[in-house]
Amino acid sequence: MSTSAGVASKRKADESLESSTVKRTKKPGIEALREELLKQATSLLDAFESKRLIRAAKNWEQMEEDRLEMIRIVKDIISNDKQYLEAVIKGIRIPLDFPDEWPQQFTTKQIDASKAIIEEVNEGAQNVAQLCETLLTSTKAAPSPSLYNQIPIWHEWQKNENAILCLRPKEKHGLPLWILADVFRQFRLMANAPLPQDTVAANVALQVAYNLCDTMGEAFLTDKERSVRFQDCIGSFFSPGQWSQHCISTKSEMYDASVDDCLLMEGIICIFREDKVELGEGHDAYLQIARDYQIYIARLRDNNDYVLLHRGAPTFLLCLIGM
Repeated sequence: MSTSAGVASKRKADESLESSTVKRTKKPGIEALREELLKQATSLLDAFESKRLIRAAKNWEQMEEDRLEMIRIVKDIISNDKQYLEAVIKGIRIPLDFPDEWPQQFTTKQIDASKAIIEEVNEGAQNVAQLCETLLTSTKAAPSPSLYNQIPIWHEWQKNENAILCLRPKEKHGLPLWILADVFRQFRLMANAPLPQDTVAANVALQVAYNLCDTMGEAFLTDKERSVRFQDCIGSFFSPGQWSQHCISTKSEMYDASVDDCLLMEGIICIFREDKVELGEGHDAYLQIARDYQIYIARLRDNNDYVLLHRGAPTFLLCLIGM
């Protein structure tokens, strides 16, 4: 690679990293959306029932039928906990029309007032429909990484066609990693090869391994304490790489990925690390970090990212837990 190409590559990688770590405004959770939907639906119901639409001459019967149908739909939203969101969206999108003819005795002021009531109801109905759509999208979204580590959650989601190919369960697998990226092939060869004798790299690696074996078995009280001791053990082993925390957000994912630590080499993420004080009960740090990585890849795809397009995104997923 030429010097200019190398500089350009690093600049693109730095831009990619910068855009991936900016924290966006927190997206509303499903419960918040539900609360807002109930609030809007209740308000719309009040508008229906307190501002009775004035009977018009020719098409009042159809208008009244539409009004009562919309009231039924809104009551379904409130009473059935949004079990029929798709049907609700379809039904409530149909607006109430102005009558073909207004009663002859209506003054211009009365007609304008009636139109205002109808427009207010229609606007409220559209707001409710939009909230229904947002909530429907949210309920179909994959869970956050912190939820994905729970057995009942990932067990169900890993049955889907967009399951993470991470061998949980075993049939959820893709191509061998050493075929997908050469860095994994090289890692496999190096991991199975004996350490070179009497070299600085080998001596440092053995010292780090000893430090980890001697320290990681201790009883830590918090995830943070284990993280700090891990960093103490490895020291500058991954130099010139740098460890840092990252929050990764993207438009196609409902939830963000807050990664405990990432190792960057020349501005590119090479390792994700998830730290847990102990194994825990019913939680899987591996599924959590796999979901983090899935969100990271989604962000790269959403942005047609230079890193993904030109070199892929091979990343080591490291789970630091008590044993």
